[in-house]
Amino acid sequence: MATTMLAVALSACASNAPQDGFLKPEGPYPRKINRVAYPTFIIAGLMLVLVFALVIYCVIKYRRRNDDDIPVQVHGNTTGEILWTAGPAVLLAVIGVFSVNTIFEVAKTPKNAYDITVVGHQWWWEYQYPRTGQTKLNPKPSIVADPNNPGRRIGGVLKEDSPYMSTANELHIPAGRPVRLAITSMDVIHNYWVPKLSGKIYAIPGRINHLNLQADTSLVKNGKSTTLYGQCAEFCGTSHANMRFKVVVDSPAEFAKWLARQEGAAAEPTTDLAKAGQALFVGSGACASCHYLKSDQGYDPTVDAGKIGPNLTHIGSRQHFAGAIAPLTDVNLRAWLKNPQAFKPGAKMVIRKLNDDEITQLVAYIHSLK
Repeated sequence: MATTMLAVALSACASNAPQDGFLKPEGPYPRKINRVAYPTFIIAGLMLVLVFALVIYCVIKYRRRNDDDIPVQVHGNTTGEILWTAGPAVLLAVIGVFSVNTIFEVAKTPKNAYDITVVGHQWWWEYQYPRTGQTKLNPKPSIVADPNNPGRRIGGVLKEDSPYMSTANELHIPAGRPVRLAITSMDVIHNYWVPKLSGKIYAIPGRINHLNLQADTSLVKNGKSTTLYGQCAEFCGTSHANMRFKVVVDSPAEFAKWLARQEGAAAEPTTDLAKAGQALFVGSGACASCHYLKSDQGYDPTVDAGKIGPNLTHIGSRQHFAGAIAPLTDVNLRAWLKNPQAFKPGAKMVIRKLNDDEITQLVAYIHSLK
């Protein structure tokens, strides 16, 4: 028993826990949540100890000692029943008041918030940013017929005449500034969670939910960005566990530079190898049938539901790919292009069989898309 308890205790210890938002929050919103969570956790722990202590005490003191040992029969204690009923009720009411107040506090639209639309897909995340000089996207939910699956309806998000830039899997935000996410889903219910910056929020087809984030300025030291980790927290299919994402916290100046670069057109390849890869991408490789190569293109269910893959206009500037599960290296890209389903179980990417030379050319072109 002691060995089992020790093993459980040791398994909870980690020198590096990148998704630990309970003990190491990196923004004001998780700290607001912790102001309620910590006292609740302590109270629940004390109640657990009290209940276990009373159970052990009663088991020992009032245990049956022989066959004729019959405990004293008690028909009730009015004072005791009132206390153990009213006491927990009052305690829960107090916790409830503070919890509800915190829910409204973290959901309130912050002043000077930067708006970003988030669209969940099986199994990756799409981000749509306002163009330079804009702060709002004004997204609205939509549900339309899926042209690829007759009889099925799918959800997405439409803009209201707001210029935007689309990217995938790596959310860039400026340190110290509140960010308001408008979150929806293209297919099934997902759940967006950045433990160090926020609580969880559902991504539901045809509906928009909002989530506030703000990263501490201390995360950016000497202008160097910090990467935090996020995860889909609602089972959404075969590759749910591989539906991850990164949150890159930039200084305001670096964020502005990153956004300006992302708004640009796809880079033209300069080497023969990359040029051959471009020809494959837009031609027989059929990559362009599912992926965009324009920075202002994202999922719009009323225009082109066939574009089911991430926007790759600037994929070469990202740290990770395939739902942020793998670093963007030659080895990983080659494995992905050779067999996407073996690399990421359940991946919906369909690609014809490529030979080694074609894969080499496509990898060169992908790296050129900075």
